[in-house]
Order: sequence, then structure tokens, then C-alpha cells
Amino acid sequence: MSWKQTFSIILISYSLSLSATTFLPTPLKDRLSSSSGVVRGQYLGMAYKKLPTGRVVTEVTVKVSEVSGIEPHRLVNPKIFKVLYPGGNWNGMTHKVQGSPVFNKDEEVIIIVKKSDFGYILPNLGMSKFSLKGTAGKKELVSSIFSEKDGVGKISLKNFNLLAQDVYGQSLKKIDSDKFIFNPNKLEERPYRSNRSSKRSPASRAEKKSEDDNEIPLWWFIFGFGFLGFVPHLLFKEKSE
Repeated sequence: MSWKQTFSIILISYSLSLSATTFLPTPLKDRLSSSSGVVRGQYLGMAYKKLPTGRVVTEVTVKVSEVSGIEPHRLVNPKIFKVLYPGGNWNGMTHKVQGSPVFNKDEEVIIIVKKSDFGYILPNLGMSKFSLKGTAGKKELVSSIFSEKDGVGKISLKNFNLLAQDVYGQSLKKIDSDKFIFNPNKLEERPYRSNRSSKRSPASRAEKKSEDDNEIPLWWFIFGFGFLGFVPHLLFKEKSE
């Protein structure tokens, strides 16, 4: 490959990295309906990784306090949640994606997530991340995008919980495997989610399963971590003009 070809490739890559992502003021309810669930928690930190597909991503870690729309068995660790978005630093190179979310140390956040083959992702980049601001009883979700537009980039925690209740069948709740509420009817309305209602076991088998829940072998957790890191393909959507 000649130096001219190499320079052209570098120039094209650089131009693409600077291309702006254009966001549309999509109603928050629509974004919830096309996602897998919502996680509330404290931002702990981030790391960079390269997927088997070759794409560089940022992995954000959140200490979970509440969730909505996500069944407990889908969480590898019910206290620590990891979510991916494209871009990051790898081998001294910065892979920047315009519109990516910005996380601040120890901030309380609410993130809208979607399940992919590599784990959970932020389907709408910065529009999938909200900072929780205000005092107890007057909490408000504020995004860095459309932050002044009610119902899009800004909403009270009370009204957000009403939306979550409408979409997922429950508002944000602390994780409790014995009391976790999940509305199977929502699965039928959203084809990208697996329909568990059609595969229910008889009552006797369900009781036996609940007795065995406390005896999950260690290898299952090891398999779960491996699955999140190596299944090929990452679903990601960018709205651009």
C-alpha cells in the first residue's frame, strides 16, 4: 500500500470520527418502549475494551440501586451493572463517537439500556443517560441532550416512574427476587423480548425450581461472564441526517 493510500484511509477515518450525530427529540416513552429496561445507580467508573468484531467500546460500571423492566436472572451481578457504548481509547488511539454520554465521578444516574449479544448497551448514546438532580421528593432526571425539553431530556422522577409503570409493568424498584414484579403481557407487545409466558412450567415444577434457586453452581456464573464478553455482534443504532 502506497503512502498516498495510507494517508487517504487515515483522513477518511478522521473525518468519520468528527461527523456529528444528529438527535431527534424523541419522546421518552418511545425510547423506553424500544429498550429492554432502566437501571438507577451510582456511577463507579469505566474501562475500554475491543470486541471480537474489532469495534472499540467503553464499558461503564454502575452500582445498582433500582431497576425496571429487567428480570433479576438476567443480571450477572444484581449489585453491579455494566453497560457498553461505542468509542474509547485503544492502543494509544482515541475512537470518538459524537453524542456519547458523559459520566461524572460518583454521580447518581438513570440509564435506559437494551440487551445485545455482548451485554447491555446504551441504544441512544447520550439520550440514554440521565443525571438525577434535586432533593428527596423533588428528584428530576436531566439529560445532556434536550435538557430543557420536558418529556424528552427532562422529567420528574415521579412522572418517569409512571412511564416505566406503563411500559414495563412496574416503576423503578429495588431488586428482590422474591418480590420482583414483572408483567408478561409486555413481552407480547415487544417482539424483541423473549416470551417467557409461553414456556411456563406447571406449579409443581415451578415450586421445585424456586427451591433450587439457592443452589446455582459456580460454573454458571463463569459461563455468564464469558457469554457477555465473547458472543459475536453488538447492536447499536445512531440517528443521523
